[in-house]
Amino acid sequence: MGYVTDATWQRYKDVINNFRDDIGKQTVVWRRTISRLDRYQEGIPSYEDVLIEALVEYPFVVKWPIDRKVVPGQIDEITGGLYLNLIYLKGLGYLDDEGRFMYDPGRDRFYFEGFWYKSGGTMQAAQAKDEPLYLILLLERDNSITGGPDIPI
Repeated sequence: MGYVTDATWQRYKDVINNFRDDIGKQTVVWRRTISRLDRYQEGIPSYEDVLIEALVEYPFVVKWPIDRKVVPGQIDEITGGLYLNLIYLKGLGYLDDEGRFMYDPGRDRFYFEGFWYKSGGTMQAAQAKDEPLYLILLLERDNSITGGPDIPI
């Protein structure tokens, strides 16, 4: 028998999920892809800017997974992450039936504090006994986009 009971796990999940009411309130603009190119990769994709709330983690340690080889001494390209509560994302309709974040990692971008970022991958966080409670979206600075979002933050 384990040391942590099911009731204690449930209390942990409640505390972590209710903690979102107090933290993770930084507004981030998610430039979400809403149409794709046709099968011949022609046309222009369209986007919508969506406001989401997240806890922003800044790069005080190296993140993983990093699949790029860098010259020793160079800074890796991951520049931080967004902690996104899975119940919050589900309430907004951005999780699929299997609980995965529905975004396009190749085209979607995220904007906060004056910079655009692209996805560097995702990983689970705040793991409870039977499910993850948060998703960490790893970010890389994207300097190919200039200007701010179409909606005020």
